Amino acid sequence: MTTIADPRTPAPGASAWLTNSRVYNLIWLGRWLERAESLVRAIDAAALAAAESGGRTDAPLRAVAEAWGVPAAEGESPLPALRAAVRDGVERARDNAHQIAPLQFIQSVNGLLERLDAPVAPDDAPASLRAFAEDVLEGVGEASAVIERAWFNRQGLTDEEVMQRFAQ
Repeated sequence: MTTIADPRTPAPGASAWLTNSRVYNLIWLGRWLERAESLVRAIDAAALAAAESGGRTDAPLRAVAEAWGVPAAEGESPLPALRAAVRDGVERARDNAHQIAPLQFIQSVNGLLERLDAPVAPDDAPASLRAFAEDVLEGVGEASAVIERAWFNRQGLTDEEVMQRFAQ
């Protein structure tokens, strides 16, 4: 009699099997978080450029919105549209996290979404934009650290543990 091994790939941990759907969700979770983080870094760079030149942030923020494909109404500040795009990335990361992420990740992302949803005056001052970027980057870093600890900072399985899992 032949025993067929489970086709799933074992990941470190008691019940963390890397099935195709989990890998898919893990990849997209990372991509959406990375998009939100990169967009916030671009906003921060625009604020820094505006602060160094002593000018307004409208032109650099409009360039960021255009580069990232974020539609912004003509004649209005692109900041609300950029904030909405950041929020959308974080929310989509949370949507992909339901199957694979620990509760701490969901809590961390929900806290970040609450900060992004908090009513703020549309302040395009470079210092305000830099504070916004710092706050969001801190939240994204916390969420990323949870995923890092949950999936990638584990002890590897011994050969015996791998064989036991496949034998089951």
